[in-house]
Amino acid sequence: MKYTRNRVVRAGLALSAAGILAVTAAGCASDNGGDEGPVTLNIVAANNPWLVSIKDHLSEFEEESGITVNIEEFGNEQLSDQTQVKLNAKSTDLDVLILRPLQELRLYADNGWLEDITDRVEDSGDWNWDDFQESPRETVTVDDSVWAVPLMTEREIVYYNEDLLAAKGLEIPTTLEELETAAAAINDPANGTYGVALRGALNAAVTSFSGFLYSYGADWQDEDGASGIGSDEAVEAYEYYGNLIRSYGPPGPTTMGWPEASAIFAQGKAGFYIDADSQAYVFQAPSSSQVVEQVGYAPFPEGPDGARPYNDVPWGAAVSSFSEHKDEAWEFIQWATTTASFDTAMIEQSSPSPRASSWENDEATSAFPAELIDIVDLYGEIGVGYDRPRNIQVGLARDIVGKPIVTSIEGGDVAAAAEAASAEYDEFLETDN
Repeated sequence: MKYTRNRVVRAGLALSAAGILAVTAAGCASDNGGDEGPVTLNIVAANNPWLVSIKDHLSEFEEESGITVNIEEFGNEQLSDQTQVKLNAKSTDLDVLILRPLQELRLYADNGWLEDITDRVEDSGDWNWDDFQESPRETVTVDDSVWAVPLMTEREIVYYNEDLLAAKGLEIPTTLEELETAAAAINDPANGTYGVALRGALNAAVTSFSGFLYSYGADWQDEDGASGIGSDEAVEAYEYYGNLIRSYGPPGPTTMGWPEASAIFAQGKAGFYIDADSQAYVFQAPSSSQVVEQVGYAPFPEGPDGARPYNDVPWGAAVSSFSEHKDEAWEFIQWATTTASFDTAMIEQSSPSPRASSWENDEATSAFPAELIDIVDLYGEIGVGYDRPRNIQVGLARDIVGKPIVTSIEGGDVAAAAEAASAEYDEFLETDN
């Protein structure tokens, strides 16, 4: 029997589980199994706030649809390994995969492992694909085809310590020039206080550096697909970023990823921390933060080419091309990504929704600082949908384009490092398939 797509109905945000995630079946539950009996969907995922919320309401989907859902959870890298093993073997026991679009989507799509869901999202009626913000939609689209549905968003923002700025009579910086001036004023290493805390490790720094690169008018690749990191604008971005860390950051910066840098800010030892807004929970928890009452949130400062921070998708949901239950897999994804579902995740887990309508709902945004809500609205216009090179072998690409970052932090010849990395990146691009 042909599977009939359920219609998800949202009649306002009600905080009861039944009110928020109600699913009205267009057909009877037995339709989902056909002659083969009830369907079981197998899903692989990593733990994240969106998933925690969905699991709390999973029984409602199972009851309304007649579909049983089995979720296996892994750590990020283990998830990628397990998923690739199953997909490479064309396993039919994987139906929905939760993946990192910027890290894995191109590889999986290029290998033929994902179902093209372009027609499904465009013909989805009240589910409303157009309600998803433009940058998140861009992130899950490759070669004009949609391969996944965004589950969360994150943006590059400025976290600042209100007390440290006030002590120096500083305003919130709106340009990169002002940011450097403020960082210099706050920097007091003799007393354990630093102007900024930023990622500096080779691979990890690429993410936080990306907003600086774009705001200087550069990108990882130019319009012709060749390396863009050897341009004058890219060199200036590398020089600025490295100098900011070297001159006004804590010691040992080239070993720092986001956990190390955010910990310094959480201890009240840095004036600024620039990274994803999804890390706000780190600074809001009294158990892990000494700046709960002092942390402020601001948009990314303007560079020579304006403010162009990333606004992307850390997690997306895709359908395996080898699944024997593609319609049911899509039914689950639709249910889990309605406005009501995302609103619930925002309330329960502070999981940033990729839907524009969620950020217009006062109840859904009640767990977020007011400044952050304003930033989300702004980034819908200026955000870039990727925070790293958009290649198939993303890890290798990050290692290459991150080399000038380290050189700059160490005070080396940035122009020479960028030229060498650009040549290496061009060679890489010829084999990235």
